[in-house]
Amino acid sequence: MTAEPRFAEPPANDRGQGPGARARGLVYGVWEDGTTAEWGRIIDWDPPARFSMTWNATGTPTIVELEFRSVGSARTEVLLEHRGWEALSERELGEDCALPGGYLGGSFTAGWTAILSAFEQALTTTERDAE
Repeated sequence: MTAEPRFAEPPANDRGQGPGARARGLVYGVWEDGTTAEWGRIIDWDPPARFSMTWNATGTPTIVELEFRSVGSARTEVLLEHRGWEALSERELGEDCALPGGYLGGSFTAGWTAILSAFEQALTTTERDAE
């Protein structure tokens, strides 16, 4: 079962302009059966260059940061850093998170492979639609 990521705006009194305006907004997943789960909170929102958030799938939050760099007219380099693992206990590393098996069972690799593939598919579809 997979989840579709969604973003919720921060409260109206928390909105600003420019980089970081969406900071503290909610990131959540919507599962195929309609249930939702909070995944984290936006830390930095600076489109199109950068996005970072807490990842709350374990009891101890970790940090996910994506940076996008243009490397030509039709190419973008995506830099991904998911940090904070040293703060997780062995129990947290072994528990189911977004995928069964926990990080010790390979969900980290499987999860990011699926997410980055979805990014690529969405961008490729968008490019084809624009032609």
